[in-house]
Amino acid sequence: LDLVGVNTAGSADLDSTAAVSDAGATSVDITGLLDVSGTEITLGSGTFNAGTTTFNSAGLVTISEDSSLDLIGVNTAGSADLDSTAAVSDAGATSVGITGLLDVSGTEITLGSGTFNAGSLTFNSVGAVNIVEDSAMLVSGPSSAGSGLDLVAADDVTLDSTVTVVGDVSIIAGTTTGGIDVNAKLNGSGAILLDAADEITIDAAIDPTTVTLTADDDITVNAAVVATDLITVSAGEDGSGGFTLTLSG
Repeated sequence: LDLVGVNTAGSADLDSTAAVSDAGATSVDITGLLDVSGTEITLGSGTFNAGTTTFNSAGLVTISEDSSLDLIGVNTAGSADLDSTAAVSDAGATSVGITGLLDVSGTEITLGSGTFNAGSLTFNSVGAVNIVEDSAMLVSGPSSAGSGLDLVAADDVTLDSTVTVVGDVSIIAGTTTGGIDVNAKLNGSGAILLDAADEITIDAAIDPTTVTLTADDDITVNAAVVATDLITVSAGEDGSGGFTLTLSG
């Protein structure tokens, strides 16, 4: 399904047994809901706007919207690249399930209002980023937030790429199980809170104004944790666990 020229609708339901693309379109403007499915989905090659969006694909979903990107309903993709010149939100969504990488950018990002799962994440915003995941969370690419970062996962949180934040950072892993692994530098201009139901392991630098590390089990620090004001460490909150500091050089 290949869209060209100028396309308008009050709402639209676009389904294809192959790919859906607007590569040849000047514009696609949907006042209400756009519900789209195909083996791959590419929207936003020209001007693209929809009141709300639902997508379903076993392949890559690429959406670049020239206004807020509001997901509703049930959304699935093999991987997804979601970009907006305004906010990205799933406030009206029942679920968002991305098997592989979800790369998302917008002036604000809110994901996890319903069920939310992604194989891995990369996020970039000049505003606040709030993501709640119903499984383990992996940040796999360079990510940033311009007005605070809140990450909550039902299981482990792993930072495998640099995360840079203006403002405060809160990362919470699990309620009964879930650890935090910091494998790439975590920068924050405000306070950083890491709270894990299991262990916390820090193998890359953390650099904020204050740092609070709270874990039910062990806390292991193998890299520099530098705070201009205060560092607070609390390990073994469930009655077992300790604190290990290993630095060289």
